[in-house]
Amino acid sequence: MNLTFGISPVWLVVLIIAASALAWWSYRNTTPELPPVRKGLLITLRGIALAIILFLLFEPLLQREQEVRLEPSVSVLVDASQSMLLADSLLDDPSASIASKMEDIEQSLGGMDVDIVPFSDELIVQDSSSVDLDWSGSRTDMAAALAGIARSSEDENLAAVVLVSDGLYNEGSNPIHVAERFPVPILSVVHGDSTARQDVRIQQVITNELAYSGSEVPVQVRIRNESTPVGTATVSLMDGGEMLDQVSVPLPDSGRETTVDMSFEADEPGLRNLRVVLNRFPDEATYRNNEARFSVQVLDQKKSILVLSGSPSPDGAALVRLLSQDETSDVMNVSLRWLTKRSNPSPSSQ
Repeated sequence: MNLTFGISPVWLVVLIIAASALAWWSYRNTTPELPPVRKGLLITLRGIALAIILFLLFEPLLQREQEVRLEPSVSVLVDASQSMLLADSLLDDPSASIASKMEDIEQSLGGMDVDIVPFSDELIVQDSSSVDLDWSGSRTDMAAALAGIARSSEDENLAAVVLVSDGLYNEGSNPIHVAERFPVPILSVVHGDSTARQDVRIQQVITNELAYSGSEVPVQVRIRNESTPVGTATVSLMDGGEMLDQVSVPLPDSGRETTVDMSFEADEPGLRNLRVVLNRFPDEATYRNNEARFSVQVLDQKKSILVLSGSPSPDGAALVRLLSQDETSDVMNVSLRWLTKRSNPSPSSQ
């Protein structure tokens, strides 16, 4: 511990001595005369009070320093989505498999504190002593995984992050924006063959997580073509065995994407488990990515919006018209001036 003052402590000692003398002087003669014991007690109490006040006026600061040593650690972010197994199935060299790469990473980081963290659409929290990589994730959000590992490691001495992935993300923002501001280096281990193989896949499905009964829910599907001849892609929106919508579009050129707009009617409240199915083309590398599943929670109520204004105005009317276009909202427009006129009618109307 280290005690410091805003002013030199020499002056503090001098002033405390002077304050003690002042306390003695103020009680040397009393009316009526006090016994010596009581007089000594009063002198002591006044001297202590003055000493405490002077001590605080000198701005004392008590500093306590504690040194904590944290060993550097490395977090290994592993993409646990199904596309990693797909990349494994397309490899001709078994030594380049994901299992072999994980063994090489653990050997190269031997002696360091290594934390293996799987992720798909978010970090998969597991016991670090028994990490299970089941490669069952249906979505990949690298930006959320990087941001999550940065937050969870704020109290640790994180030296680096090793990112093991095939580089394909179909959810969240572009991870490069998070990587540019990341506090530690990110080392990438790419898994898979960069050679483009013939494949038509569902790249991303975009829709609302919440909907209201009686409304039409839009669904946007991104389709990517890799080295497949020009043809027609048929996209079906399914609820179990029931087809809710189907759209056919020309297949984009190789290396390009196209967007398909679909919709379905949210009739009954509850959780709707839906899937998007893309027709198969001959000689595709895999058909696993020709189907994507998603869920929509349908609520049995509408939003109630109260628009409160001082008086009727064109801006207020435009806002009400805009809000009224939303079929999931009940809009009520109330003007304070109108209420005042209704509660205080003019004499001519009485």
